[in-house]
Amino acid sequence: MHRIASILFLSLAATLPAAGQEPSSKGGAAPSTQAQKDPAIDESLSGGQYINRAAKFSLTLPSDWIIDTEMPHGPTTLSWFSSLDKVSRLGVTRDQDPRPLQSYKEALELNFQRRLFGYEKLSESSVTIDGQAALLISYRIIISKSNKTPFEHLMAIIPSGNTYTKVMASCAAPRFHDRQPIFERILTPYHSTGPPSATASSQSIASPLTAKRIESLRATANDPAGDYFIGSPDEQKNIVSAFVEDNSKSDPTFLYLAANTAYRTGEIKEAAFLFYAAQIRKRFDYKRYGLGDANGNNIQTYWGFLNQTIGESVNPAITRRPQEFSEVVDMLAKWQVVPADDALYVHTMYGAYALPKNQWQAAADSIKKDFMDNYGFKLKKFLSNPENAQAFIFFQDYNLGHIPHTPENDQKYEKYRDTVNKGLNQ
Repeated sequence: MHRIASILFLSLAATLPAAGQEPSSKGGAAPSTQAQKDPAIDESLSGGQYINRAAKFSLTLPSDWIIDTEMPHGPTTLSWFSSLDKVSRLGVTRDQDPRPLQSYKEALELNFQRRLFGYEKLSESSVTIDGQAALLISYRIIISKSNKTPFEHLMAIIPSGNTYTKVMASCAAPRFHDRQPIFERILTPYHSTGPPSATASSQSIASPLTAKRIESLRATANDPAGDYFIGSPDEQKNIVSAFVEDNSKSDPTFLYLAANTAYRTGEIKEAAFLFYAAQIRKRFDYKRYGLGDANGNNIQTYWGFLNQTIGESVNPAITRRPQEFSEVVDMLAKWQVVPADDALYVHTMYGAYALPKNQWQAAADSIKKDFMDNYGFKLKKFLSNPENAQAFIFFQDYNLGHIPHTPENDQKYEKYRDTVNKGLNQ
């Protein structure tokens, strides 16, 4: 069953964390949460000939390439491959969009510019793939502000009615020039073997929220606005309710997904509670596992993506509702940071514990206190004053570009900025 993806090929979904400073796994394990193979996947690779019967397409790969089982399948992410040395990787995604090819490409590039560090388009050409007028685009990015390693990508965008298939190959920039001809020989012979198949829906969930139930859920893979659990509106609300009631079996990743699911169903208070809970439990896991810096291919990098994309939506929404924000802080005050012993953690992504278990509760209490004292309680008190709340909303909207930067608004911004800084720094 589909779990949650690595961030390495976030650009397949037109994004990468805009704040890639989240720490990363000490062991460097790929942050795949796809530990078991989804029974809906029907694929084979023999002698370089790959066939995906479920998604109805085929590829021709170098004979020494393999299906990358460390990376996730999902409703939009269909297949992953890598060279034996894992230096080169290739992914295939498919999504629905009614726009024509040029408009779709422009929207994709806009997301790249917003989300990818150091995004630089290198080339674009019109090609024919699978009998369709397609595009072949190459570009360069860097992993994060702290990790300047450049990666280059070659991506084919192949339309079929209202469906777009993206096939993208990537490797570190120094090797890209030598490997580009290999990538082109993989991308251009892409061939559909039937009409694009529909994506699957999720299973419903009910309380209590066990690790097995969490494992059964389906989620998007690297959605530009952050990943979330898939299902009908009623199913999604049921999932959110279960996570709010008891999330002791959840690691930070699934808390983030539940938060974004809540936001998308209009449950702002629940979204904020789960988002802040994810941040606190994430900090606790940094400490108990001794995790290090993001490297573009581990769970902490993916956390950075989720924290940035979901936070951009949840934080402005909840701070516009001072009463609900106050209720969220009260919910967090009663919440238990340390997860259950049988919580759903993929140990290959985290490694061994660095903190003795008898120190967990004290560490969790300290981390939560720091969050509450320096953010939760402080902002709750500040927003309880209507004038402060008005100043904070203007300050936030101005910084997000939602308010025109006119001379009049510039003056108001300086006034409200002083109000916010003074009130939150007391």
